[in-house]
Amino acid sequence: MRTLESAIQFCLPVVLQNVQEKLDPSLDPVLNKSLMKISGAYMIKLGDKEIEYYPEFRFYITTKLSNPHYTPEISTKSTIVNFAIKEQGLEAQLLGIVVRKERPDLEEQKDSPVRSIAARKKKLVELEDEILRLLNETKGSLLDDEQLVNTLQTSKITSQEVTEQLQISETTEVKIDAAREGYRPSAQRASILFFVLNDMGRIDPMYQFSLDAYIELFIMSIEKSRRSSKLEERIQNLNEYHTYAVYRYTCRGLFERHKLLFSFQMCAKILEAASKINMDEYNFFLRGGVVLDRENQMDNPCSGWLGDVAWDNITELEKLTNFHGIITSFEQYPRDWNIWYTAAQPETAPLPGEWDNACNELQRMLLVRSLRPDRVSFCATSFIINNLGSKFTEPPVLDMQQVVEDSTTRTPLIFVLSPGVGNWVFLANCHLSLSWMPQLDKLVEQLQVEDPHPEFRLWLSSSPHPDFPISILQTGIKMTTEPPKGLKANMKRLYNLITEPQFQRCTKQDKYRKLLFSLCFFHSVLLERRKFLMLGWNIAYEFNDSDFEVSESILSIYLDEYEETPWEALKYLIAGISYGGHVTDDWDRRLLMTYVSDLFQDQVLSVPFYKVSSVPTYYVPKDGPLSSYKEYVSMLPNVDPPEAFGQHPNADIQSQIQETRMLFNTLLSLQPQISAASGGESREDKVLDLAANIFKQIPENIDYDNTAKILSVDPSPLNVVLLQEIQRYNALMEEIRRSLTDLEKGIQGLVVMTVELENIFQCIFDGNVPPSWLRAYPSLKPLAAWTRDLVQRVEQFEKWALTAHPPTIFWMSGFTFPTGFLTAVLQTSARMNSVSVDSLSWEFSVMTVDDSNITGPPKDGVYIKGLFLQGACWEKKNSILVEANPMQLVCLMPTIHFKPVENKKKVAKGMYMAPCYYYPNRAGGMGRPSFVVAVELKAGEKSPDHWVKRGTALLMSLDY
Repeated sequence: MRTLESAIQFCLPVVLQNVQEKLDPSLDPVLNKSLMKISGAYMIKLGDKEIEYYPEFRFYITTKLSNPHYTPEISTKSTIVNFAIKEQGLEAQLLGIVVRKERPDLEEQKDSPVRSIAARKKKLVELEDEILRLLNETKGSLLDDEQLVNTLQTSKITSQEVTEQLQISETTEVKIDAAREGYRPSAQRASILFFVLNDMGRIDPMYQFSLDAYIELFIMSIEKSRRSSKLEERIQNLNEYHTYAVYRYTCRGLFERHKLLFSFQMCAKILEAASKINMDEYNFFLRGGVVLDRENQMDNPCSGWLGDVAWDNITELEKLTNFHGIITSFEQYPRDWNIWYTAAQPETAPLPGEWDNACNELQRMLLVRSLRPDRVSFCATSFIINNLGSKFTEPPVLDMQQVVEDSTTRTPLIFVLSPGVGNWVFLANCHLSLSWMPQLDKLVEQLQVEDPHPEFRLWLSSSPHPDFPISILQTGIKMTTEPPKGLKANMKRLYNLITEPQFQRCTKQDKYRKLLFSLCFFHSVLLERRKFLMLGWNIAYEFNDSDFEVSESILSIYLDEYEETPWEALKYLIAGISYGGHVTDDWDRRLLMTYVSDLFQDQVLSVPFYKVSSVPTYYVPKDGPLSSYKEYVSMLPNVDPPEAFGQHPNADIQSQIQETRMLFNTLLSLQPQISAASGGESREDKVLDLAANIFKQIPENIDYDNTAKILSVDPSPLNVVLLQEIQRYNALMEEIRRSLTDLEKGIQGLVVMTVELENIFQCIFDGNVPPSWLRAYPSLKPLAAWTRDLVQRVEQFEKWALTAHPPTIFWMSGFTFPTGFLTAVLQTSARMNSVSVDSLSWEFSVMTVDDSNITGPPKDGVYIKGLFLQGACWEKKNSILVEANPMQLVCLMPTIHFKPVENKKKVAKGMYMAPCYYYPNRAGGMGRPSFVVAVELKAGEKSPDHWVKRGTALLMSLDY
């Protein structure tokens, strides 16, 4: 502030560098120009000081943020100038670089006339000024002033020279530009790749890349790529080399889950620039088919095996020019399409009828995206291989030696998500010291101007954080460190942590070695189950090497301490304390205890080659030295079958579908915000149409006052719940109508487009539910499905309110707070039977008759319909859990009788306690848990533990 005070007093310009999106409030008087006039002089108050202010004072503020969002208050107080480089500008800059490197003579010919003309123009201006001065000072006849006449003559000659030089220059420049144009494809490719890199920052705050570093990479590509006397061949060599150099340079700083996405985005942008992909089809590939109203939709001719969401995609696909007739094909060849649909690898299988020859690669991807989203990542991989090459799907292994060679004394080396000697400094976990990051930023800036020791290197590690200094990220070389993938890789790494003395230290060698193998398998399974997402763990826990090391020490100490193996103590300390310390979800803890019970028991020691999984490949090997265990681990498969974790093959499909959704969501976030939608329709027109369609579908409010009046004679718990639900849904529908009305006015320019309205606009365009609409109840459904679901929810309560009688069968999924509904049922039963509500619990009976045969409500409790079983299937005949069919990810459960009972005994043998969740995100969110109630189901031929490992659960709603 002292610098600012002095500058204002002496009217000196001030530059404030590298600000964030929020400015210090102490700058407000300067930004607001809060001036006071005292004795004819302007004064301004900074802090507790009043200083003189000059109107000529200038204050400049700069930021390194690539796309900052400043509040309207800051924007109105300042003039914002955007110096961010655009694609065409960067292309011109890179063209100059490549020509200067490849044909320095052309650049010299282009620069020399420009400099010459600039010099003559400058001299002309000076002569003109001199003429004006002489004209002003001359007294008497102008013709008598010899100096003035000479100056005019010189000016005339100079002017003629400039004109001639310009004409020559223009002719020369046309020739030079024609020669330079030959190098434009390389500049264009390099420009496209930079903006692909730049867009990655939207995915993760740690993905920041500086233009200076990129230009250095481009120059290196020019110097190292293969030369050729033929220009076209030279350009192709340069483009291929630089494209892979960008991929290699970027991949080491990307997380594994984003590497395929980065390759695909590179490929798509390169093809888009070359006009080799149909953008209407590509937009469909990203967004899929959105059907808000199914009333006018063609009937699904394959409803026996093709779901509603897939049919939505096909009916929308029909609207694309190259897919006219696709619906007719499904009507004519349903069997052929079923064969293709159920193929293990549909992306390589021939398409039915004429479609096999009619579709190009992208069009095939659209069909896979529409019908088999679990195979999209395989399609994307093939698409990249066919257009860029296989090396773009094989991320290079991190080579630390190469990283050090690529770095300089001024380049920080940053480990993202990473777990000193000599002239190296290592600052670990920078995200834990964010308040010190500005000082680190200044130190790195000093490195750029100082002359550090040539061997000096600055190493940093940090978890991803939006407040990590952007300038350091842009300057530095980033590397991601992630645990290895697969049981084999994890077990191999764990055995490498064990030293020979450590392996020999336990006196009970036969027990220790087998149980150590169990522990390694246990640790690896816990880590790898995360790939199954919600079927693996409700919450993704960060189990680490410390958990393994502590458990290994416990194993060694307790085996030495006790003659008999202390199973209960080992299980409690390993699963309950060491690993269990991470676990916060009760159902995850049940899973953890199931695994530890399987892997730490007498049979592990007594049964030769004890199977640690249902897959025969995984067993406790024959006792031997440490090297023999490492050798066995090295022979395990590289790709783990789902059964190795106790999962069904469908779990792989489910996780692949989730990966596909994340891929599309991330790709959508990278799309430009100003592109026209299909058919030349603008984004605004598309959103207005969608908003009008949603507005039309939203039902009228339920008459709360009249319903409350009718129900006032019977204030039963269920009636109270009904009134509460009506209030919540009415409030939600009013919010939807209000926001849609405001959005329409905002698009038409009648009201200001606030941040909230911009978010709603983007959500509707992308087919997502705006966050403000999700406050009533959580959901993962896309916008079209969510709107239809809302209509059904309101219908249930509207009928209930009109009849003033509860429905015979409740659709519990339609309640915003189903736990409140279940509590009301318990209270009703407690009043009817004159017992305490605390003494009641649930008994469950899955109905064996169809809903049409249920004519009235049960005497006690309620009938519940519409629950989905995930991770298993239900056999109605015997009322037991059975394995799901291939590709059957969920199974609609028959109606279940929820009956309150008093003083219920413990869970009977052969019964599986299936947790019931409100929506597929089992961990919950938005401040609400997802778990609703535990439902007892007959486990059937399999043990309850089998279904625990399957992740079997009931869901009240799906994500489609």
